[in-house]
Formats: sequence, structure tokens, C-alpha cells
Amino acid sequence: MVQFRRPTIQSAIPVFIAFVVLVFLTGIASAQTSDEDQIITLQLENDYFGNTDQHFTNGFRAAWMPSARSVPQWVIDGASFFPLFDPAGKKRVVFSLGQSIFTPDDLSATNLLRDERPYAGWLYGGVGLVSVSEERLDNIELNLGVIGPASLAEDVQKTWHEWFDFQRPNGWDNQLKNEPGFLLNY
Repeated sequence: MVQFRRPTIQSAIPVFIAFVVLVFLTGIASAQTSDEDQIITLQLENDYFGNTDQHFTNGFRAAWMPSARSVPQWVIDGASFFPLFDPAGKKRVVFSLGQSIFTPDDLSATNLLRDERPYAGWLYGGVGLVSVSEERLDNIELNLGVIGPASLAEDVQKTWHEWFDFQRPNGWDNQLKNEPGFLLNY
């Protein structure tokens, strides 16, 4: 069994700030070298928009895709062995950092609600390969991360609910335990 030290939201802030600064500085360097085809995406999903805390409560993902000109030749060569990619497609690498938070419908309950989704968080980093051609877009990404208290989901949700005077989620003592995870998406 893998043991994780429970980080706090305060300990994760420097990692997030470093990621944002890295993306920002890369953008400045890119602008100075006329390398304008990098892509930065920020994705936010929140139950606030649907006015419910039912099951999926929040998701955040930041991703950076450097210029196609910066992809190493070994990556391009390796992509040729992946049968689902268009051989003529322009290959790109993508790096991501994200978190998803899940809760049961009843946030006021302090006990485990056996018939509902448990409290859980998924904090991950990812690396992927994208192939873009005139006719299609293929994307494969490997995400490595952790569920449980080390995902910081409890801290994030409680902090936001406190800041914006939303209902306090009371059942985080019943969240899933720390476990590493990986997710391969195509």
C-alpha cells in the first residue's frame, strides 16, 4: 500500500503558481521568437452553474501545448507506431494539471451515505500527444495522480464554500482513502 503525506491547499499553491509562471514565461519567450502557435487552455467546470452539488461538484484543468516545431524527432518517430494517428498529421505534445471533485447529493450529512457517490477528489498531471490533420484530430493522454485526501479536494471545496458562503460540506471524513491512479485517454 502506498502511503501519502496529506498536503494542504497552502502547500499546493506554490506548485500551481510555478505551473502558471512556467506557462506565462514560455508565452513571453515564444512571442519573442515568433513561435505563435502554442496553445494554452484553462477549463473550469462547476456545479454552481447548474445550482446543485450533486455528485460532480468541480473540475479544473490547465493545459499547455508547445509549438509543433518544438516536438522532438523521437516523439514524432514514436507516434508513427501508433496505428490510430494519421501519418500526415502534425504532431503536438500537451502537458496538463487538473483536479476533479465529487460529492454526494446531501452535503449536510456527516455519516457515510452508502447509496450515494462518496466524497472524492482526483488530482493529476498529464502528458499527451496530439495529431492534427486537415480531416481529423487525434489525442492520447496519460494522466497520473492521486485520489483521497492527498488530492486536496476537501480543502478546495471547504475553502470555496467558506469564501462564498455556500453550504458547508460535512461528510469529508468519509472520503475515499489515498490511492495512486492513472488514466489513459484516447
